[in-house]
Amino acid sequence: PQSASEEKNPIDEVEVVGEPDFDAEVLKNRRGATFRLQNPIDINMVQHSAASWSVERTSTQSGLHEDIGAVSLLLGPFERQLPLEARSNIECRLTTGTRVQQKQVFNTDEYFDRFHLKPYAAASATTRQIFPLLKTSTKHKRPVVLALRHAVTTSTPNLPRHEARAQGIANTIRDSTDNGLVASALRGTTELRIPVDIPKIQTQQDGKLVFFGDWLLATPNLNTPIYRKSSVGVGLRKSVQGIPVRYDLCYTWEGKIKGSVGLGRDFEA
Repeated sequence: PQSASEEKNPIDEVEVVGEPDFDAEVLKNRRGATFRLQNPIDINMVQHSAASWSVERTSTQSGLHEDIGAVSLLLGPFERQLPLEARSNIECRLTTGTRVQQKQVFNTDEYFDRFHLKPYAAASATTRQIFPLLKTSTKHKRPVVLALRHAVTTSTPNLPRHEARAQGIANTIRDSTDNGLVASALRGTTELRIPVDIPKIQTQQDGKLVFFGDWLLATPNLNTPIYRKSSVGVGLRKSVQGIPVRYDLCYTWEGKIKGSVGLGRDFEA
């Protein structure tokens, strides 16, 4: 006969049959919904804010499923006037969520599912500064401008892959290779914008010659060394029928010269 101390605890009979690595699987699809609320905080306290709630379900090529719920809060931009007509702003984003993963376990003679919770959090902050340096002889006396932008991004373990992928895209510098997944990053941009008029042509005189330098320090996870990227170059800015067109020619950290064409205006503060 077995003594009471030798009797097996039913919990000890539970055997984990599958310990799937969700992040190593190939993502097949994502389905969910996001709800947004503008200015959830009193504008007398914080002038610009936004909140969002999201729920989604992901599946992989091998059939694994995961449910994710997250809440995000955006604060700013908080704008400030500086001496000599300079200006700056800062904005912050905070995100927290939980991943609900399904694991299959075996107890006595049957299989059943056990759900595992993996909480995570992420935060980012971006600052921008604009410094007018000197007036020019252009039509509207547009000034030469020094523009700075710096951003920091960090996150805890368990960050979902698509969120890490989004952070990698957000921290891409000009004409750089794909960052892939990014857990933490520090990024900076310096631009010297020189206004240029096109003589003898009836067009909107908003052309600019831009000299720039970009740099990035990033890591895909806490166990991977930090890598570095940088690029320097010159660009042209001009509106064509009201559409802002930009062309950049860069010398990258890989020792290559690359050119790119895009749409959109330069960042402001």
